[in-house]
Amino acid sequence: RKRNTPPPAPARADAASGADRAFTCPLSVTASTPEGPVTLLVGGMVARDGAKLPTVNETYTNVWPSVIADPVDPDVFTPNAPVIVDVTPPVFETLAAVALTGPDDKKCATCCALRVSIKTNEPTRRPNVTVAGVAVAAADVVGGEQVWTASVEMCDETVPAGAIAVCVAAEDLAGNAATSCDAGGPDEGDETPVDRVYDVVPLRACLRSDRDNYPGLAKAGDTVSLQLDVSGPVAVTAATVGPASFPTDSGIVAA
Repeated sequence: RKRNTPPPAPARADAASGADRAFTCPLSVTASTPEGPVTLLVGGMVARDGAKLPTVNETYTNVWPSVIADPVDPDVFTPNAPVIVDVTPPVFETLAAVALTGPDDKKCATCCALRVSIKTNEPTRRPNVTVAGVAVAAADVVGGEQVWTASVEMCDETVPAGAIAVCVAAEDLAGNAATSCDAGGPDEGDETPVDRVYDVVPLRACLRSDRDNYPGLAKAGDTVSLQLDVSGPVAVTAATVGPASFPTDSGIVAA
């Protein structure tokens, strides 16, 4: 667990309420409640026949019974687990953005692919990520536990040039929330944001053959094509595609 805390004090309530055989004892958790397993301490029970019952002291190591049967379906059991008090928000250990396409991983031209890497010091639910003020779709935020990755294609040309704002909001499993808009994480030493640029730059290049199911192989009669994506309009006057040992001019085909 992320913390070393002293054992919590026994939970105390002003009053217990319930019927003759079932009682509830509420504990309102506050920011100052000691973290850790909640201890159940029940004293002063007196049987209706006047016999005093022994004090019941149940802790997280001795919660009884170990499972609770569903009264509707006796074959279904629910684990009877302790309650853990957790009032500390998660801490971001890594929050870094890089451009996956283009000549520089810290420069993002039109329609570049941007990746945000997230790591926290404890498991969280799927975080909410915004890039340049726009929420990243939940389907594009993948991962689990303490490590998540968000990916987005930056095709919006209204995003101003300069540092791209990246913000992440995350909750741990107890519901404690944390938000950060820092570009980098202390463990990674990456404090440099990705800049939005509008220079015309190559984004990605792809070589493939037209061989079914085997685009990475070419035999006699197959055609090999080069696809080159750039971030703005260009005029190409010549292109060469061929084995490195014997280049041949194969012309230009617009994708």
